[in-house]
Amino acid sequence: MRRLSLIRLKQILHNQQGQVIIIALVLLGLISLMIGPLVNFISSGLKQGTALEERTDQTYIADAGIEVVCHKILTGTLGTPDLIDPHPVWNFEILNVNYPGSHFQVIVTLILNENNSQKYLLTSTGYDQKGESTKIEAEITTFAGDYYSFLNNVGTTNGNIKLPPAKNSIIGNIQSANVPDPDAFISGDYAGPYNGEWPDSNTLISFYTTQLQNQDMNGYHNGNWTINSEYTINDSIGVEYVNGDLQINADLHLNGKAVFVTGQIDSKPGTSVFGPGVVASLKDIKLNPKNEGGGPTSGIFIFSLGNIDIQPSGEFYGWVAGKGSLTIRQGNDPLFAWAQPEFSYPLNFPGLYSGGPDFPAGGLIISRWEIINQ
Repeated sequence: MRRLSLIRLKQILHNQQGQVIIIALVLLGLISLMIGPLVNFISSGLKQGTALEERTDQTYIADAGIEVVCHKILTGTLGTPDLIDPHPVWNFEILNVNYPGSHFQVIVTLILNENNSQKYLLTSTGYDQKGESTKIEAEITTFAGDYYSFLNNVGTTNGNIKLPPAKNSIIGNIQSANVPDPDAFISGDYAGPYNGEWPDSNTLISFYTTQLQNQDMNGYHNGNWTINSEYTINDSIGVEYVNGDLQINADLHLNGKAVFVTGQIDSKPGTSVFGPGVVASLKDIKLNPKNEGGGPTSGIFIFSLGNIDIQPSGEFYGWVAGKGSLTIRQGNDPLFAWAQPEFSYPLNFPGLYSGGPDFPAGGLIISRWEIINQ
């Protein structure tokens, strides 16, 4: 009986030997059917991941273009537009942004132009090393800084205003922390105390030092500067920076530019400083300002963290801000009047204008930012 059972078991095992091969073949067939779709799935995932990574790189590159142009707007270094029809347009292209072969191209269009605000449309295209691209559009609105209020009045000071009487004087819109002597006015009005902010010396030095770096230090005077012959500031620079005192012994034409002095400014009698433009100093200023052509469109902004003593040569249009005190000697033609700020001659001073193409902005807001080709 035992021997019969063993014989029967051997017969069963012998009959099932071929089934293992069949099962193996079936499994192999199933695996072979799955390999193709699995490989395709993995390949598709890798391609999608690579494409997403490339798109991300392109977006970063395009956004870098937006950031570069924002910096140019804030520092007033957009430069000369390529086209004015009807709005100024600028083109910027920078290579090898993140790695060799990548670059961005930005087209900048000035779509709104006002004295205290400008709006720009920025279209930035970022290219990776394969030449594939992503495009971003952004709208940038600039705004004036903390000190724009200086332009709201012809005279500003935290100290006393001294107005030596002159026949038929016209003094309009003077602001002071201390009410001036009513006897100093022949005709005019008083606008009330000034409680606004004043830029400190570090703000002014940083503001004009940045411009010096942008203009390759042209116009820098390391030490006292004396002007002994008639001088006109060159069109190619924005500021004459004097790291010391300035002595003016001959006529100075600002030509829409700025003079910044870390020391004091003194003008010889009989000389004139012609606007439009800016004269700014960390210390006292004694000046004989005059408007080029005698009109309000050539307004002069005079600023000092010390005292200002001015005697306009003829009619004066502009703005004077002396933190210490303000003395106005009106001379022979006693008109001392506020002028409407002109965008054609933006004032090169921190926080006065929103900037415009050639002058720094007080700040900016990105009002719209979107990817337009993904």
